[in-house]
Amino acid sequence: MQIKHGFMHDEGQGAIAIDQKGGGKNLAQTRLYIFPDTEAEILHLITIGDKRSQKKDDVPVCRYFVNEHRKRKDVTDEKNTL
Repeated sequence: MQIKHGFMHDEGQGAIAIDQKGGGKNLAQTRLYIFPDTEAEILHLITIGDKRSQKKDDVPVCRYFVNEHRKRKDVTDEKNTL
């Protein structure tokens, strides 16, 4: 999936951050973290955070969510093929 907008950023492993910018000098920038499961046509809303929580909390949570989602999906797919 290609990201073509400056307010969307790839966070690795399929997670995407959507930035909120503008609105004044002293407002903290907010990010919404999502995972689009294009195969199932489901958009997972994972978490929302700001610059302070980005590295410590938000990005690791997103990557964990995507990894666990894929593991569960692999197990389900494997059961369905048996």
